[in-house]
This record gives sequence, C-alpha cells and structure tokens, in this order.
Amino acid sequence: MMEKVLFIPVADNEEDEKVCAKLEAVLKDRDLFSFIQARDLTAFKTHFGEENSQGYVRPLHFRMMGELARQRQALPFL
Repeated sequence: MMEKVLFIPVADNEEDEKVCAKLEAVLKDRDLFSFIQARDLTAFKTHFGEENSQGYVRPLHFRMMGELARQRQALPFL
C-alpha cells in the first residue's frame, strides 16, 4: 500500500509565519495529531540543519506543533 504524502507549496521568499500557518492548517484539516492522548510524552525530532538552507524545520513550526500537542494535554519536547 502506498503512503499518502502531503505537499505544501512554499515560495523561496515566503515568510516563516505564512508557511507555519499553511502547515498548521494541514495538521488540523487532516487531524494528524489525533493519535496524541492526554499526558503523552510527545517528541519532535530535529537537527540543526544547514546554513542558508530551507531543508530543516524552523523553530516557529516546532512551537506551533508543540502548542497543538499541548491542546491535547500532551507533554511535548524536542
């Protein structure tokens, strides 16, 4: 079975806040955090990325995802 891949189009110069809003909309619309239960320790894995590269998750995005996890009474951490 093929897995579904979600694509969020982003322009090279698009502001982080706008990208974050797009990501949040997809997470909420698809209810992708529905598996998170109250008091779950919820890890968000990351790395530091590469200088001058868009190839990593921005801290603003992790903050938003952590807030979504906390709305489900989970305990998010990096």
